[in-house]
Amino acid sequence: MSQLFMPLSQDNYEPSLQGPQLPAMQLQPQPEFLFAAATSQVSHLADVLTLISAIDRHALMIISQYGITFFLEYNHILNAQVSVDASLFSAFEYHWLGADLDGNFSENVPKNVQLGIDVHRLTDAFAAAAATAVTRLKKGASTAGVDTVLCYIKYRGDGFPLVVEFEDRLMSEQIEFSTFHLDIDFPYGDENPELQSQPDHSLTIDHSRLQFEVILQSDILANMLLDLQNLNTEDLFVFVSNKRGVSGPNHVNFVSKGAIGYLKLIFPSARTMLQKLEIYKDSEGEPVQTTDSILSTLGFLPFIRVFRAVKLLSKCKIMKDFNGVFLIQLLCRNTAAKSYPGTLIAFNMLEKSEIGGTGQTVDIDIDSLFDDEVYQVREYNDNPQEGTTVSREVQENQVFDSNEPFSYAAFRRRPSNSESGSKRTRMEGESGATGSTETPLFL
Repeated sequence: MSQLFMPLSQDNYEPSLQGPQLPAMQLQPQPEFLFAAATSQVSHLADVLTLISAIDRHALMIISQYGITFFLEYNHILNAQVSVDASLFSAFEYHWLGADLDGNFSENVPKNVQLGIDVHRLTDAFAAAAATAVTRLKKGASTAGVDTVLCYIKYRGDGFPLVVEFEDRLMSEQIEFSTFHLDIDFPYGDENPELQSQPDHSLTIDHSRLQFEVILQSDILANMLLDLQNLNTEDLFVFVSNKRGVSGPNHVNFVSKGAIGYLKLIFPSARTMLQKLEIYKDSEGEPVQTTDSILSTLGFLPFIRVFRAVKLLSKCKIMKDFNGVFLIQLLCRNTAAKSYPGTLIAFNMLEKSEIGGTGQTVDIDIDSLFDDEVYQVREYNDNPQEGTTVSREVQENQVFDSNEPFSYAAFRRRPSNSESGSKRTRMEGESGATGSTETPLFL
């Protein structure tokens, strides 16, 4: 019987049949450039990464001589960009091997480095490191102190991991994050994001064709978004107008469309809450201010992803251009670093368009479903002993059986002349005895 496997004799072994032994260093990717940064603002970076983690799991990290930028995209209808300036770091070294000592690049060397990372894992690492720097009472000390955590970020190019090292007075921890290629087009290319103009095909705001710009308080907007989420909102209509109405010259309304119908939330128009509202008309070159009303339609599912960022910050800027791009811009300041201007966070989203329309006109004014002209103003005296309430009707719609749009006037009780005087007198007497005025359920 022939053997299937023949034993190998050491005498017949020929070393020439063995493959060449390659040095281990040749199997490692060669570094193309060197990047290293150090900072003690771990809590600020943890907050910034937490704000954008709700957009997507994978993020594009862009490293340049101006700082670090994180770019995320959701279903090509929403993207988020976080720009961390280089001044936040105590040491920031960005050096290509093809550049000279002065930082001048050759023509073949790109001006930034793009790598894909898992932003959820990176957020967890910074959040855990920031938790160790909480204020605690040290042994033998009368006052509580804060442990300083230092962070070192290193990257050597394609094929190398992103190395993040945290160090405090007790221990040092080094974490290597896998990097990969992410098929996302960064809209700002290879130039400085603050200087380059946006291409027409990208999901970015066009500042030369702005339609409106609003600056408001973020905490109030966060409360409104929470109410809209609890109502199972499907579509969100944002109505912006600088025409003089009942509540004032400027007003921003959020109209919810869901399974139960429409619901309107009116943002306070006080100067401290609604700091700026400007509407522009379409013109070549610089935007020209005008007096108009704008209605924008947005899908609530991508819009609610900015809730975490709006909740933690104080001010919010909302802009929209004539291309249908809706922008929410936030500035996250760092109280620990007074000289740092702040981290800029921008959410660009695409407006929904109705079939056969542009979605940017006010032909079907959803805001007109609610009649703001019919309401009551109640003035209460400062002296609680008097117990009087003065009700003044500003405007009353006396036409009940008409084809006018639906309004609050339909809920008003019809005037009846058949009511007996004794019943009316008895109701007035009961009201005067209790010292309070009956408030109807529907106005």
